[in-house]
Amino acid sequence: MDRRPLAGLGPLARRLDAELASKDAVRERTIALSRELVRTCSEAIRALRESGRAAKALGRADRLSAELRKVTDGHPELHSSGTVQNALQELAEAHILESLLSGRAIAAPSAYGCTPAAFLLGMGDAIGELRRISQDALRRGDIREAGDALHVMEGLFATLSAFDYPDAIVPLRHKQDVARGLIEKTRGEVAVAARGRDLERKIAALEKVLARHAPRGR
Repeated sequence: MDRRPLAGLGPLARRLDAELASKDAVRERTIALSRELVRTCSEAIRALRESGRAAKALGRADRLSAELRKVTDGHPELHSSGTVQNALQELAEAHILESLLSGRAIAAPSAYGCTPAAFLLGMGDAIGELRRISQDALRRGDIREAGDALHVMEGLFATLSAFDYPDAIVPLRHKQDVARGLIEKTRGEVAVAARGRDLERKIAALEKVLARHAPRGR
């Protein structure tokens, strides 16, 4: 067998090694940025739940997302990886929640570099955050705010329910099932609290009537 074809194999292997090493460096940077983006979005979501404001954290998250797009430019397989998409899902959740709490229209995912699939998955997660907001309101005795949060949860779920695609396109069915369960639980909690409040009012009214008709001491 002729051995001459092997002569160029060494240089070819070195070029391939350099290309793969470069891609691996991009992969490592992508992982680091994705993790930082998840942490920053978690910080933003926590701030939104506690105070309704998270402009600083969201701004930092948007900058991380932009850097992530720049780093993965030319490497679509890395940008579509689970690591990146999970981070973008967190970003979408934070932006959706911020829009809901501030009363602003929900921006398209392209406004902050998010994919359609990650946006819809993030919307599903936002339903879970709204449940926490509803529960916090119930603990404070604010049934109206709890009901408002439930109403928004139902609105988001109605939107999610309109999408029916295979998991290979967007794995949304599990999110839909979880969201449905959360809404049912929240609806029950708000209903129980409302009935309890109504009962308290009726008892208070009855006590006033009884007090007016009670015998007066001499």
